[in-house]
Amino acid sequence: MKFTTIPKNGASWHDNLIYEFDSEIAEGADYTLSINDKSRGIVIGLVTLRNVTKAKVDIAPYIRRIMGTTPAVGTTPAVSISPAALIINLSCDDIRSENRLIFRSEIKSLAPELYTRSVTRQTVRRNDPILLTAYGEEYVTVRIRYMHNNGSTTKEITHRTYGLPAEICIPTTSTNDTLRSVHLTISCDNAVTYERDYTIGEGLDNAATLYWHNPMGGVDHYTFPLVRLQERYAEVESITTSTTTYRNLKSDRLTYTLTSAREVPEQMSQLAEIVGSPHIFCHLDGSLVEVEMPERKIVYDNHGALPLLQIKLTTNAKCRLL
Repeated sequence: MKFTTIPKNGASWHDNLIYEFDSEIAEGADYTLSINDKSRGIVIGLVTLRNVTKAKVDIAPYIRRIMGTTPAVGTTPAVSISPAALIINLSCDDIRSENRLIFRSEIKSLAPELYTRSVTRQTVRRNDPILLTAYGEEYVTVRIRYMHNNGSTTKEITHRTYGLPAEICIPTTSTNDTLRSVHLTISCDNAVTYERDYTIGEGLDNAATLYWHNPMGGVDHYTFPLVRLQERYAEVESITTSTTTYRNLKSDRLTYTLTSAREVPEQMSQLAEIVGSPHIFCHLDGSLVEVEMPERKIVYDNHGALPLLQIKLTTNAKCRLL
């Protein structure tokens, strides 16, 4: 038996992940294929095929059900393996396919790179975390410099990646709100280095920071300085019995309008990518909460430019942005 087709290295689990094999014998037989997560050391699933000599299997549905979509946040700076990445292979008895890296977006080149596409200088609301995604075949190192009212502090984190994309989380909470800015130096395998600067914005009481996945699979974020509650919509269902009628709150939703500042064209182009992200999150009470964008549309001006971005989001009434 041999595998004749396997996915490309760096394929996306949003797409089909096709494996084909040939038993190399004339008569049909039963085979059980094991889908192995090498990065976690577990078996994801088993596929049993009856009376076949050749077969084609799409394992993407097995992968999707275990993949994480919400970026990890915490109270201390951290670098961790992305919950949306894994290294897999298929095996049958003593035959095993080559390992393949699978991620939420297709990885075009397995070279050290920062997958976050946001501009090098940003403003972030106080207490909202800075999130980035980076790839290094062996290591990702982050050097952090915190600038406070009364001086600065530094910290360095190195995390072994085992050939998987990594998520970077830098909290912006500080004692007595003394933090003014954060400077990051991100090194991937000591081969490429990226610099990022974040200013802790003041007067952002009516702001909200959104997080999403860009086309490279990296986490991007932006603090929208103007958020307005637009409407509240509730749906109540009635259940009538022979003796009475019960009414139950079926749904209770809030709709917000978020407006960006007038940013440079490069940043506006990156902000526009939010409409193509399958998942969008907002930071509320120390956690990332998924929100919905009911209308995935951006309107450009007569010159094809985007002076500012205005979007609508809906949330559960218990998850208030303001």
